[in-house]
Amino acid sequence: MSSRELAGEFWVDLRTRPFMRAQLGLGIALAEKDQLAKAVPHFQELLALDPDDHLDVRSLLLPALLELERDLDAAKLLKTSDKDTATWAYGRALLAFRLSGNSEAARRELRRAFENNSYVAEILVRKNQQRSSALGATGSLDEAVDCSERLRYAYAKTDGALPWLAEEEERWCAQQS
Repeated sequence: MSSRELAGEFWVDLRTRPFMRAQLGLGIALAEKDQLAKAVPHFQELLALDPDDHLDVRSLLLPALLELERDLDAAKLLKTSDKDTATWAYGRALLAFRLSGNSEAARRELRRAFENNSYVAEILVRKNQQRSSALGATGSLDEAVDCSERLRYAYAKTDGALPWLAEEEERWCAQQS
């Protein structure tokens, strides 16, 4: 069978998994070498072959798209899944801020992100350099460190995003106490 015949069900055929893992590794290596524009097509191809995303490629693709300021592509990607991760929540909040500034819609997305994992904002705002095992559960410090590592540059590249995040975090913390 060809890859086109297996598209959408690629992961089901065990013979394809080494290819998929190699493709993922190449995408990650390119991203780590600051070649995001070259990494993105590899991630996108993996999603086309395996829309169920068994390798969690969406969590790598979203930060890459945001860092590259490909907001339309990021918005389309966000519509493909209702993931409940910190990366997804803070990515959605950043995109809302980019599209509408300090609007009610952006603040609503950011509050959802705080509720998902409040550690992320603290790490991004204070540039806390904690290391992550990347195996943390939803809402955990490990998840927050992983998320902040993935989204740090996208937030930093967005004019006003970090001060907005700091101000909203302060307001949210005051309401929680």
